[in-house]
Parts: sequence; C-alpha cells; structure tokens
Amino acid sequence: MSQQGRKILFISLTRTGSTAYASAIADALSAYDPIIVTSRTAEKNFTQVDQAVETYSGTLSFIIKSLPFFIKAASLLKNYNDKEKVILYLPVFHPWNLFLAMWAAVYGIPVITTVHDYHTHIGEKSTVTEIIQKLQMMISDKVIFLTDYQRQEALKELTRKDKEYIVLPHPIIKSGIIHNLDHSKEMKFLFLGRIKAYKGYSLVLDSAENKHIYQITIAGTGNHINTTNSKISLIDRHLTDLEISELLSTHHVLLLPYKETSQSGILTLGIDSGMPIIISRLPGLQEQLDEECVVWIEPTSNGLIQAMSRIQSDKRLYDNIKAKVKSYKSVYQNNFQEKLDQLLDSLHRL
Repeated sequence: MSQQGRKILFISLTRTGSTAYASAIADALSAYDPIIVTSRTAEKNFTQVDQAVETYSGTLSFIIKSLPFFIKAASLLKNYNDKEKVILYLPVFHPWNLFLAMWAAVYGIPVITTVHDYHTHIGEKSTVTEIIQKLQMMISDKVIFLTDYQRQEALKELTRKDKEYIVLPHPIIKSGIIHNLDHSKEMKFLFLGRIKAYKGYSLVLDSAENKHIYQITIAGTGNHINTTNSKISLIDRHLTDLEISELLSTHHVLLLPYKETSQSGILTLGIDSGMPIIISRLPGLQEQLDEECVVWIEPTSNGLIQAMSRIQSDKRLYDNIKAKVKSYKSVYQNNFQEKLDQLLDSLHRL
C-alpha cells in the first residue's frame, strides 16, 4: 500500500468488544504493512502491534482520560503522518474515534470508519452511541458496513454518495479446529458469545425445557443467567481462544437464534470449523450464508426447538449441513478477499 498510495494507520481502541474482528481485519491487511495501534488491554489479541495506548475502563475513567487523549491524539496522528502520509482506518466503534477523526481532518488525513451496527441492539440501546457514530460517519471519507442491509439502513437516514459507503463482509475468525463429531441422538448444543437479549439466549433457555433436548452449553459474558436446569452448562466468563476451540470441537451444533442482528462473528467460527449451525433468518445473516449450508429458523422458542429436534433425529440432515458448510468456507473467503481488494483499490485513490 505504501508504494502505491498512503500507508494504512489502523487504530483499534476497544478493550474487549469486537477485538476478534479487529484482529482478523489487521491480519487480512498484513500484506500491505499497516501501522497497528491498539488499546493496551487488547494488544495481546493482535499478531503485530506497533503501538499500544491506555484507554478508559468506566465512566469515571472516561471523564478523567478523555481530555488527555484528545490532546495525545493530535500528536499521534501528526507523528505518523509526518513520517509517511497515512489513511486512518478505524475498524470498531469507540467514543474516542471521533477525536481521531477530528484531528485527521485538521491534518488532511482521509478517514475510513467501520460501522458494525447502524442502530444499537435491543437490551443495550444507546442514543449517545448512535449520535457519536453518526457524527463519525459524516466526517469520514469512506464508511465500511459488514452487510448491504446495514448500508441501506444508513442510506435511508444519511445522504451520501453510494461510492462512499462500502460493504466489506466480516472476515472469518479462525476456530483452530476441524469439526469431526459424528451425529448423535443425544446432541450437545452450543450457544457461544456475548450473553445479550438480542442474541436470543432466552430462546435457548426455553429449548432446554423440552424433553427431547439433552444438553446445552451457554458460554460467554454479558447478562447474568439464573437457571437450575441440569441440561444447561454455564460458562460465565471471557473465554480464551483455546477454550473456544475446545467447545467447538466437543459440541455437535452451534446455536445462533438471534432476535436482532446485522451480522455475526461467531457465525464465522462455525464456518471455519465446518460445524453445523442453526441460525435465525434475518437480513444481514442471510447475506453471510448460502441458503443450504445451515438450518434456518424464525427467532421463536418453537422455531428453535423444532430445528434442534429435527437435526438431532435426522443423521442425513446433520451430515448434509456439515458437508455444505465445509464447502462454503472457500466461497466465503473468496468473497471477502474480492471485497477487500476492491476496498484497497479505492483507498489508493485517496
């Protein structure tokens, strides 16, 4: 990239949220020798980091540290841009991204902002977050969306040229395993990721009440789950990559019964491993997947229970889904690479 245009200055300030996404994008850009700046907390999640910065960890910390960072952001951008003209690439939402974008405008640095969710989700609605994100989008040179569904939602409200709003699919997050479990009449189902209302974990709890469902693991952080159902194993904490790989390899089917979402990073773990998936039929998710490589459901308790019972009782369906998701992986990767190449080509012109 630096030989054909501006060098990419990739800054990801998030401490925990979407770090797997940011790391995967950084790896995808590695051939173009980007400058990688992360929060100190998330530094360990990246293959290579050029600089780590302290961010905030709560409301009081935000108040205390925001002004010093606003000042620091100016010198950080200026120093990198003086050495070699850069493009500022912001892969995940963070309130301080707005400071970076404002200083970038002062120094004539193009800004690329990634929007994961144009509207915040049920259970974690935030008007402040949405206002900050819209301001960020308005002063960015290009805005990346993970699905065209989200891009169209934004275009309904914010008037921009179509070419300034770009779709780059979620990169595949490496699972570290190849799923090899054979079909079983007593399946182990896995719900993995953030335990939030929009993810549909309540539907998973409902499904455990059905007598035909034998075992479910719910693993991740978020809302507290209080259940006495012996069929449910709870792992209520942040998981290491090794622990995630172990869970994927020891469970038969991945459950993604989202009530609302724009896309899914957990989904890409299933694609990478070749694990059968039950997933809600939502617009953004339908863009990520081939129609026949998963079991689609409506996001209701009955819909989830019926799909779980069906795949548990039908070996042919299980084996067929398993084969199709494995073959779909290369299709997904090729589509991502094609979109990434198109993005980088457009960045060369900035």
